Amino acid sequence: DNENKKGSYTVVFTNPPFGKNNSKDDKGNLSLKYSTNRTEILYLHRTINLLTDGGRAAIILPEGALFSSDKASIAARERLLKECKIDTIFSLPDGVFRPYSAVKASIIVFHKTMNEKEGPVWFYEFKNDGYSQTKNRRKLTENPFPEAIRWFEQKIKTDNAFSVEIDEILENDCDLSCGRYKDYNEYKEEPEDPIDIISDVLTKEQEL
Repeated sequence: DNENKKGSYTVVFTNPPFGKNNSKDDKGNLSLKYSTNRTEILYLHRTINLLTDGGRAAIILPEGALFSSDKASIAARERLLKECKIDTIFSLPDGVFRPYSAVKASIIVFHKTMNEKEGPVWFYEFKNDGYSQTKNRRKLTENPFPEAIRWFEQKIKTDNAFSVEIDEILENDCDLSCGRYKDYNEYKEEPEDPIDIISDVLTKEQEL
């Protein structure tokens, strides 16, 4: 804490260890509203603290930290929305960190700002990360990252990207998971009349 004072950095990149809990004596001077041992939540608070006004950050968080309903997680996400402007939440596919971890994760890119927050929160969903989702993680010919980088410069709605207003997110316990807001185009097949099914079966039997 003495070496890394609040507002010391213009850029922070971090990837907290997944599934690890800190001891109660290892929270530094974060002064949390709700106490927690969850490393990913502590890392998020620390990242916000370290940024100077206008400073940028990218942090990889397990999906659970984006929608968990415990008070500490909700408070951390609320602080992120109120003290920072989220540029994009990149939802990564399952298995990105295999064989070390199968936990689904997202990359949150944001900057700290004391000014009024304007504009929605953008979500970008990766279908794959350039590798197969199997255990051997075979490299694919498709590399989705260059496309994502080009999209980041423009931020327009696509099959992989959409935006959500901050007020809607605040109303949903500050849920920042992509799956909460994405549109699911469900295909609904009209049920076939049983009479027609029986008739079809009888016709096929006669043909046989």
